[in-house]
Amino acid sequence: MDNYPMTIQQAAIEILKRKKIPMSSEEIAKEAMRQRLITSGAINPIRSLSNTLAQNINNEREPKLVYFKGKNNENLVGLPEWQDNLIGSAPWWEEIKINVPLELFKKLQLAQQARLKPNLEETIIFLLESGLKQEALNIKEEVMKQIEKL
Repeated sequence: MDNYPMTIQQAAIEILKRKKIPMSSEEIAKEAMRQRLITSGAINPIRSLSNTLAQNINNEREPKLVYFKGKNNENLVGLPEWQDNLIGSAPWWEEIKINVPLELFKKLQLAQQARLKPNLEETIIFLLESGLKQEALNIKEEVMKQIEKL
C-alpha cells in the first residue's frame, strides 16, 4: 500500500483471505486493530469500525464484501468468491472446540513454531488434513464394515 492507512474494507479482505472463513464484522474489526492494519480515533473503535464495515457492505462499496448466514443466523462477512462454495444455505466451514491434553498442545505449539503454517489454527488444520490423508484407507475400511453391518 502507499503511505495511506488501509480502509476497514481492505483490512477485512486481508484478514478474510488469511482466515479463509467468514467472520463477524466485530471479529474483523478486533483483528484489524490487533494487527494494526487500521487505526481509529473513535471512543469505541471496534463498534465504529464494525458499523462502517456493515454500512460499506450494505452500500456495496468497493472492494466488495458479502454477507453469509452463520449458524445462529448471524451475519458473517466474507469474500464474494466464497458464494460459490455454499451448498444450499449450509456453510462449508465448521467451527469446533476441543480440549487437548497439555502435552499434545505443547507439540502443536512446536509445530507452529517450526512455521509449518502462519498461525496455530492453520497449523492444526494442516496436521489434521495430513493425518486424514494418511488414514484414508483405514477410515474407508471402517466405513465399509459399518455399511456391511446394515
